[in-house]
Amino acid sequence: GIGAHGHIPALLVSLLAVDKRYEGQGIGSFMVQYAQALAATMSADVGFRVVLVNSEPDVVEFYKKLKFVEIGQEGDYIDMYLDLGKAPLNLTVTEPSSQGPDSRTRAEDPS
Repeated sequence: GIGAHGHIPALLVSLLAVDKRYEGQGIGSFMVQYAQALAATMSADVGFRVVLVNSEPDVVEFYKKLKFVEIGQEGDYIDMYLDLGKAPLNLTVTEPSSQGPDSRTRAEDPS
């Protein structure tokens, strides 16, 4: 696992959130996919392989669907990582739906 390697250069995406009025429209998935695509392009020049996120406990399953893995908890947040060397990245980022803010569906399914 990642803990066996000690310190690994990483990109930290901290406290990513979507306003509750816009949940369920794919915006969160879009932002994470965009960050993954940007990280994949940057990683060769900057020299990191891992993307880290600090997730609130109620959003852990969302990140797991995007292939992030839990590595521990710090305070109120769950630390998770995505290994760019192992993760199948979707570099074609799909735009979120154009529904208005009255759509209040909580679940976003990135698959």
